[in-house]
Amino acid sequence: VAEGADAAFSIWDCTVKQNPIELAHVTVPGVDNNVRSIWPTPDRKYLATTENEPTFQTMKLWSTSSLANIYMVSEYVGPGGIPHRPRIEGDYLYLSHFNSGVRVLDISVPECIQEVASFDTHPESNEPNYDGCWDVYPHTAGRQTVYATNGNGNFFILRTDVIATEFVAAPVVGNAPLA
Repeated sequence: VAEGADAAFSIWDCTVKQNPIELAHVTVPGVDNNVRSIWPTPDRKYLATTENEPTFQTMKLWSTSSLANIYMVSEYVGPGGIPHRPRIEGDYLYLSHFNSGVRVLDISVPECIQEVASFDTHPESNEPNYDGCWDVYPHTAGRQTVYATNGNGNFFILRTDVIATEFVAAPVVGNAPLA
């Protein structure tokens, strides 16, 4: 749950709908306003959050492998600094971004997020505004069609040919330079 003005998120067990049980509660450090949105990976080992902070916002990726030890793994911000809603499909995070449209991030190595595609939903505007991408929906058959909307009421149907590429490395996290 993105807890809005509490600058926090929580994870709940809703197996018994009449008696949900809070499993974890995390206050996001440095957030002045609220946690806007949250989305888990399919395996539930990570989740992404975005904030509604007045000055600078990032998409944060959190490790939830241990609910007793949830920690931020990495963060990302596109041009303009206003990520809105994260959606995860497989190893890709599709991010609606108010000032820079749709961003597609490869999160197969969560500690090393890589932007692999983008589409500006309002390219003629250079002003910080809500004309960028309001929401993105990548959960379609074949995972090649992505739907997006912007603050002007436009609806975009995007095709993607993002193809997962296998890279093997060891170690993948540490001080530079990594071999």
